[in-house]
Amino acid sequence: MNPARTIIGASLAAIGVLTFLLLWRPESAAPGGEAAGPRRPLLVYCAAGLKAPIEAVARDYERRTGV
Repeated sequence: MNPARTIIGASLAAIGVLTFLLLWRPESAAPGGEAAGPRRPLLVYCAAGLKAPIEAVARDYERRTGV
């Protein structure tokens, strides 16, 4: 078998798997479209100078999504 074909085939297979993983949304499989299990808060580690902008982004996200 031609080594170039093997490399191309493996590359295409890897691209296919990676694309599937990027598009796969396990939370949509649960009833109601929500992830199974209890909700947990998201903890973000950031520099002290970024605290105010991160809190503003979190408030905006909560307002838009209700999460």
